[in-house]
Amino acid sequence: RWSDPVRWLSELLDRAAERRVIKEKTYTERYLAQAEAYIRDHLHEPSLSEKEIADYIGISASYLSTLFRRQRRFTPTRYIRDLRLQKAVGLLQTTDLTILDVCNACGFGSLETFHRVFKAEFAISPGKMRRMHTGEA
Repeated sequence: RWSDPVRWLSELLDRAAERRVIKEKTYTERYLAQAEAYIRDHLHEPSLSEKEIADYIGISASYLSTLFRRQRRFTPTRYIRDLRLQKAVGLLQTTDLTILDVCNACGFGSLETFHRVFKAEFAISPGKMRRMHTGEA
């Protein structure tokens, strides 16, 4: 093994690079798991932001956004929006909460924003989705 120092050094550098990649993946996965858990716990808060999430984890907002785009293929803001919409659909289909209560429970800042985002995503209003699910006209 010591007879070929160039090969030995190359193998040593390869192993070090592999360990670095593993360490980076571990940090990335931990940061993303922490971010996703924080988002789920604070989804109902209209003020939830990338900066707040990043501050909680201890990284910059731009790095958080980079991690999400690299690993999840979308931004943290998109992830928050999608979770809020999923939650809204579930509440509309399984509860008798008013549209305003669903809006507030999902963390939308206003009823107008909720209607706009919901209709842009599903091409129908929250009320119409509820009526379709309950079989009302």
